Amino acid sequence: MDQLGILSESELFMTDQSATTAQQNARLTRGAALKRARAAAGLTATELAQRVNDRTAGSGITHHAIYSYERGKVLLSREFGHRLAQVLNLHPGELLIGDPDYASTPTPPPEQSADAVHAEAPPPTEPDPRASSPASDGDRWRRVQLVRAGEQARPVATVTVRLLRTLKLGRLDAEGFIDLFHLLLEDLAAMTAGRAAEAVDELGRVEGNDALVQLLTSARRLEKQAESLFKSLIDGSDDPPSKRYDDFVGRTDAIAQELDTFGGLLDANNKHMPGVSLD
Repeated sequence: MDQLGILSESELFMTDQSATTAQQNARLTRGAALKRARAAAGLTATELAQRVNDRTAGSGITHHAIYSYERGKVLLSREFGHRLAQVLNLHPGELLIGDPDYASTPTPPPEQSADAVHAEAPPPTEPDPRASSPASDGDRWRRVQLVRAGEQARPVATVTVRLLRTLKLGRLDAEGFIDLFHLLLEDLAAMTAGRAAEAVDELGRVEGNDALVQLLTSARRLEKQAESLFKSLIDGSDDPPSKRYDDFVGRTDAIAQELDTFGGLLDANNKHMPGVSLD
C-alpha cells in the first residue's frame, strides 16, 4: 500500500505517543504561521492583539498570549485562529493548518449576523443582457454569489485532497486534522446553504440556471463525501485495519474525482462573468 503514496495503516490510526508528538508539532506549526503572518502585516504583538479585540467578538486576547502562540507554548485555538485570520485578512487554514497553499486562498467574506443576512440587498431587477430566459432576472447576482463562495471552498478542498493523498496527513495532529475538515465543511456550507443556493433551487433547471444547478449539485456531493469520510475516520469501526484502509482509499479517490468535476463547473460558470470582480 505504501506505493500508493498515501497514508499507511499505522499513520491513519494514531497512537497516544504519536498524538502527543503531533500536538507539539501543531503548536510549533501554528505558532510559526502566526509569526510569519504578523510580520508580513507589519504589526507588533500589542497592535495585533488590540485589533483583534476591537474588530472581532469574543474573549480578550493579550500580546503575551500572541507571543505564547508564536513560540509554540500554547496551541492556537480554532476560535482565536479564526479571529486572528479575520484581522490579518487570511483564510483561517493558513494559521490553523499552516499549509502554504492557503497563502493564495481568496479572503473569506466577513461574518454576518442573521439580521444582516436577511437585510442583504435582493437580486438586481435589471435583466442580464446575456440571457433571454425567465431565469435572467437576478442571474448575475446568483452566479457571482455562488462562484465567489466556490472559489473560497476550492483551495480548502484542494489542500484536503492533497493531504489525504500524501504522508503529510500523518504529520498533522488530531486537532489539526479535525480543523481541516471543519474548514472545508464550513466553506462548502456557505455555498450550499446560502441565499443564492436557495434561489437556484427555487428556479430549478431552466435556461440560464441549469449551469448553476450543476455547480451546486457538485458542491453538495463534495460536501456529503467529505462529511462521510470525516465521520468514518473519527467514529472508529470494528472492521479490520486493512478493510478500513481500503475504504479510506476509495473515499479519497471519490472526493478527488468530485473535486475535479466541481473545479471544471466552477471555471465554466466563471467564464459567464467577464469583467466581474470576485474580490
